Amino acid sequence: MSGVLRAGAGIALVLVVPGVLVLLAARVRLTIVEWLALAPACSLGAVFVLAEFVMVVGIPFAPTAFFVMLVVLAVVVVIRMRRGWVRPVLDRSTAEHDPAGRSRRRGVLVAGALVVFAIGIAGVTWVHGMEGSDAMNHAFMIRRISDAETIDPRHVVTIDSSGMEQAQSYYPLSLHASLAIAHRVTDSSIGYLLNGAIVFFAALVFPLSLFALTRYLVPTEPLAAGFAAVVGVLVTMFPYQPIQWGLIPLAAAMTLVPITVMLLLRTAGSGWSHAAAALTALVVVGVFSLHSSEIPLIAGLAVLGVVFTAGRQWTVLRHSVSRL
Repeated sequence: MSGVLRAGAGIALVLVVPGVLVLLAARVRLTIVEWLALAPACSLGAVFVLAEFVMVVGIPFAPTAFFVMLVVLAVVVVIRMRRGWVRPVLDRSTAEHDPAGRSRRRGVLVAGALVVFAIGIAGVTWVHGMEGSDAMNHAFMIRRISDAETIDPRHVVTIDSSGMEQAQSYYPLSLHASLAIAHRVTDSSIGYLLNGAIVFFAALVFPLSLFALTRYLVPTEPLAAGFAAVVGVLVTMFPYQPIQWGLIPLAAAMTLVPITVMLLLRTAGSGWSHAAAALTALVVVGVFSLHSSEIPLIAGLAVLGVVFTAGRQWTVLRHSVSRL
C-alpha cells in the first residue's frame, strides 16, 4: 500500500500541482470541471517546456529544477492574484441572467452525478488492466531520463541501457519526464507510476474532458454532458483499450482531446483574451509532447466544432429574424 500511496503522491505532484498553478496564474474564467480536466494538460506542457529549457542551457533535468519551476509559478500566481482571484464556477448559466438557469443548475448537478458514476466505472475497469509489452519501453525511457537527467532523445530513446546506440531521433517525452521527476522525488516504483498514470487519465481526466466539451457544445441540455461521460467510459472498456498493448502515452493523449477541443473553441470564440490564448498554447504543447499523433485529430474536431457552433448560432438568428 505504501508503494501505491507514494505513486499517487508523485502523480499528484507532477500532473496536478503545476497545472493548478498555471490555471491560477492565467486567471481565465472556467468551470470547475474544465479546471479539473485542464490541469493535467497544463502540467504536462509546463514540465515539457522546463525539460526543453534546461536541456538547451545545460542544466540537469532533476527535482531541483522542477521545484524551482513551482516556486516561480507560485510567485507569478501571487502577483497575478493581486488583481483578484478568478474562481472557477459550477456552470456558466446564471439564474440572474437566464430564467432557466436554476433548472439548468439542477441538471448540471445530476449530470455531475453521472460523471462520478463514470469515474467509478473507469476506475474499477482500468485499475485491473494489464500493461502490454510496449509499457516496458516506456518504463525504460523513464529510467533513462531519471538517470541521465535530460530528455535529449540521444540519451533517452536508445536501444540499450548504456545509452550508446540511439533508436530514433524524436519521441514525445512529457509523460516520461513528469514520471521521472515523480520517481526521483517519491522513490516510487516506475511500474506503479505507469499504472497510476493511466488510471488517472482514463478514469478521471477522460470523463471530465468529455463532460466539458459536450457541455460547451450543448449548453441547453445539461444531462447530455453527463451521458457523454458515461458512454465514453463504457466504450473504452472493451475492446478499445490501447493500454492492453502498453500504449500509455497514446491512451493518455486520447483522454485530453475533448478538453483541448473545448478550450480551442472557447478561446477562438467568446472567451478570447491574451491569457486564454497563452493557456491554450500551453495545453496544445502538453498534448503534442504527450503524443503528437493527436494533434491532427484535435484540429479536425475543432473545425467541426466551429461549424457546429456557427450553424447553431445561424439557426437562432434565423428564427429571431423570422419572428420580426
